Amino acid sequence: MYDLLIKGARVVDGTGAPFFWGDLGVARGRIAGVGRLDGKARRVVRARGLVLAPGFIDIHSHSDIAYLVNPLGESKVRQGVTTEVIGQCGFSLAPVAGPAVKEIERKLSEYGLELSWRGMGEYLERLREARPAVNLAPVAGHGTVRGSVLGYEPRPPTGEELDGMCRLLREALAEGAFGLSTGLIYPPGSFARTEELIALARELVPLGGIYFTHLRNEGGRLFEAIEEAVRIGEEAGVPVHIAHLKAGGEGNWGKGEEALSRVLQARARGVDVTCDRTCLALAKRAEVAGAVAQGSRVKACPQPS
Repeated sequence: MYDLLIKGARVVDGTGAPFFWGDLGVARGRIAGVGRLDGKARRVVRARGLVLAPGFIDIHSHSDIAYLVNPLGESKVRQGVTTEVIGQCGFSLAPVAGPAVKEIERKLSEYGLELSWRGMGEYLERLREARPAVNLAPVAGHGTVRGSVLGYEPRPPTGEELDGMCRLLREALAEGAFGLSTGLIYPPGSFARTEELIALARELVPLGGIYFTHLRNEGGRLFEAIEEAVRIGEEAGVPVHIAHLKAGGEGNWGKGEEALSRVLQARARGVDVTCDRTCLALAKRAEVAGAVAQGSRVKACPQPS
């Protein structure tokens, strides 16, 4: 017997295949059957005319604190989001040490929270205790890692400091981080040179981590910033995901198509680079559609009215 049986829905399974009319049965908290189902159920939902789909992944989220405050996450659940990638733009709540401790404590205090962890594993345990309503995939923020080792000084790290940053990142990856994020438009990430980021990104290779980046520039030097992200992925040998790709400022609005073209050119030569949040008018291009088919996480936004 099913605990829940959803009948007659238009099923979109997330594989890219066309939708089909079907049923879905749930037993003991897990999907127990998909197709034409006739079993008994404690609860039946008639879904004729409705779409049934897997939960959506919010690949760029800043909910690091939110689920410690409100684990129900209604704002995401009501949109169908079931997984969030947190720790973006170079800011994460772990791993944290040294000079970064006071900064994290300050942010938490705004919500009446205390810093009771240091490593990624301890932070994830605190999240598990909160029992968030969605799945959370954390990444280690470069700004937090850098701030933990050399504070917020606008200079390159010494060799010893870089080793310390790499060690913190390795520990975070071993304890559950899915990758490294940078916010190169914000301090202290803006103080980092490309070589520092390549060295850190190489730490992602053994565990298959991803390099997520808020580009160093989204305006007049947008193309150079894209090339920097591509270079980091190429030289470190890791996948790159460019967050909220856009051309900021009215004088740069015409750069969107070329920005996408540069991402596609890198993909064509074998670099595993993807992006999110482009515009529908550009996403209609055949090349972009091809990138989506190949696995790119290009996400369309509404066309301006």
